[in-house]
Formats: sequence, structure tokens, C-alpha cells
Amino acid sequence: MGHPAYQLPEKGSRATPGRWSWHRIPLLMLMASALTCTPPPPAKPPNFVVVVVDTLRLDAHRFAGGRESMPHTTALAKRGVSFDNAYSTSSWTLPAMASLWLSQIGSQHRAIAWGSSLQEREPTLVETLSAAGYETAGWTANVLLKEGFGFEQGFDRYESVVDLGNWGKTKLELFPNATATTVNELAQGWLTTRQHEKREAPFFLYLHYMEPHTPYRCETSESCRAGAAVLSERLVDGNWNFGPQETRLIHGLYGTEVKSFDEALGQWVAFLEEAGLTQNTWIVLTADHGELLGEGGHYLHGESLAPAEIRIPLIIAGPGAAPGTVETPVSLIDLAPTLLDLAQIPAPPSFRGRSLVPALDGDPLKPEPVIVELFPRAGISPRHRLVVIVGPETFVMKPNGTLSRIENNAGRARPASRADLEAALGVAANWIDYEDPDPDEQPEISPEMRERLELLGYAR
Repeated sequence: MGHPAYQLPEKGSRATPGRWSWHRIPLLMLMASALTCTPPPPAKPPNFVVVVVDTLRLDAHRFAGGRESMPHTTALAKRGVSFDNAYSTSSWTLPAMASLWLSQIGSQHRAIAWGSSLQEREPTLVETLSAAGYETAGWTANVLLKEGFGFEQGFDRYESVVDLGNWGKTKLELFPNATATTVNELAQGWLTTRQHEKREAPFFLYLHYMEPHTPYRCETSESCRAGAAVLSERLVDGNWNFGPQETRLIHGLYGTEVKSFDEALGQWVAFLEEAGLTQNTWIVLTADHGELLGEGGHYLHGESLAPAEIRIPLIIAGPGAAPGTVETPVSLIDLAPTLLDLAQIPAPPSFRGRSLVPALDGDPLKPEPVIVELFPRAGISPRHRLVVIVGPETFVMKPNGTLSRIENNAGRARPASRADLEAALGVAANWIDYEDPDPDEQPEISPEMRERLELLGYAR
């Protein structure tokens, strides 16, 4: 098994040693090439479609009614590699997406506060692909990632998308979460135009869905729409004294949104198949973070590093992938190096993640520390500030600096010291910055952005 070689790795490439070596080419092809003195034609560079589903928990299928209620996600997993212990780098969107593009944790990229911008001092995944000749386009339904905050770096086309909708109220107002269908239509239009123009360059597409994020939609009836609006407002306001029936309704609304995302994923994959693009396109499905749905009496995300908030799905499917599951913990910062490895493009020195390509070939991954952080923001004090997964153990740090050491299999926790953590981390210890950002250096938030943050439940 292997992936089509379209060039030999450059000297100093981060590609897996031997991945594209000549011994993978059939002997008869080599003999024919030697007789004709003509090398075999190189394969085309692969295309990439990265689908990020906001607020999608690793166990989201539980709320949707089981895996059979997410047939398209399940089908994608069966034809690709599922990383069953994938972690975000934070529990809210902005730092997590900065980590995805820069392959760095928050201590490194520092996009950790309201209104932070993605800095231009270091190259992103998209900029690196663009410099190598890729056409790049992205559509996001998350208003935190709107144009002007640096997340559009490297994109030939980048748009934040909003819909007009009725949130169960008497007047039409701006609904911050555009549907996945809207995102799909825009991306498919771009790709259709590209095909009509017969553009040969490989492409990179980024789609950011918002279906599982509050406020919840319910289109089955007016009463359901109004009920979803009331529960969404209570969630955003922090009025979390829900009874058992209300909790079940919240779970049901979340599950309905998950199924809507799954339908949109199916539409997108079907479009790629009809366009004849699946044979040379890698599809990635992941999330920026998860969601609390009543665990410990808490809801939403961004105030702690509870497992439900930081464990995310990660499925990578494409040409030559060895279908299966991977139990080794991996991080969102590993995605960018992986895609560059698949494209045979050297990763920038600033990238801190590692390529997961060995796992796509069916080989085991060496365990490495996974680091998740949460910094204080205006009006929000986190309940946890650091989680580190090191082999069979997890370290959890509270804001006051106290550390616990948890045995992952047994679930037992005991006190730990910073020396214990740094010893477990080894060379990765210098990744972590324990200092909080200076409050005087916090970016200013425009009234428009604050209103949108409030609608999304981030700023109360």
C-alpha cells in the first residue's frame, strides 16, 4: 500500500523516511522505464478538503441517535483513518483555529484573547500550500473568524458567511450561524467554476460548519423553533438550572444539529464524487473543540478543559489510506504537517506538530505529549488552565497552579508537582508559557463583535 509519488522528497523534507522511495514502484515499471530511458509520468499533487465542524464532540453520535444516524460520517470513517484520541489545543474557536493553521499551541501563537488576530510573522498551512502552487479557498460560518483577523492569510478566496433567520422572535434579525448547506453551495460554486475553466493547479478547500453550536435551530414546527430559541437564550445567559426534560431537549437539539451537519457532509462528498475528484482528494473531518452538555451542571465551552470540550473527532480519508482507527493521542497541531507531508511540501520550521502520515499507511504512531491550554479572557475565569496527555497519564492544572496526575485507564487522580509535569514532558516543557496575557494588552472588541460574541454565548 502507498500513495502516488509525484516527486521525490526534497533534501531535508519532513516526509516519512522511505515513504516515496523507489522500492515502492513495481519492478516491471522500473525495468520498462530503464529500457525506454523515460521516467514514469508523475502523479498529480493531491487536493485537500478540510471540514471543521464547530462544537462537535468526539461522542456526538450519542446525541444524534447512534452512528447509524450519522451515515455519511460513518462512511467517511470506514474509508479513512479515525483518530479516536484527538485533542484540540483549547476549548474555544479562536486559539484552536490559530493552532490548526500555524501548528502551534496557544503559548506559541498567542492568539488567545477576544479580538486576537492571527499574526503574520510566521507562515500558515494555507500560505505554505499557496506558495507551492495550490489554489486556496475557504468559507466559514463562524463570525469569530471573519475577514480582517488574519485567518484569511494565504487564501485566494476567503469569506465569512451569515444567514438571515428568525430566532423564534417577532422580527427578522441577523442569525450568526449560516447553514452548512449555504457553505456548501458557495464552495461548490467556486469548484464548479474552476472545473469549467479547466484550471490544473491542485486545490485546498476549507469549510467551517456551525450546526452543533448554539443558538440551536429547529425547523420542524413553529413551537419547536420557539422552544429552541428559549433554551438557546437560557444557555447563552448562563441560566443553566435545567430540569431533566429540558436537558433531554437540549441533547435532542444538539443531536438534530449533528445530523444536519452529517447530511451536509454527505452532500459534499457526493458532489466530489460526481465531479470525479475523490480519487485524488484527501478529505479531513475535524472540529475546533467540543461542548459541555450538562456534565457537572455545565454547558457550552470555553470555560474549562473538560474532556467533552477538548476531545474532537479527526478523520482523514484519501487515496491509498489504510482504513482503521488509531488510539495514540494526537493534537490539532498535527494536521498541518500531515497535509504538507501528503503534498510532499517541507513544513516551515515554526511548525511544532508532527506528521500523522505513518498512521495513514497503517504504521503505528510513537506517543508524544499532547498539550491543551486555556487562558483567562475578559469576564471569563477558566476552571482549568492546562491539560497535558503524556502516555498513560493526564496532568490537569487549575488556575491557581495546583496539578493533578490522572491515570487514564484507572481514572484515579493524585496530586502532582510542576517538576513531575516537566519531567514527563521532557523537551516539550519549554512549549508551555505559564504567564497570563497582560490585561492592558488585550485587543479592543468592537460593539459589533461583542454583540456577535453574546449571540454565540462567548461573552455574558
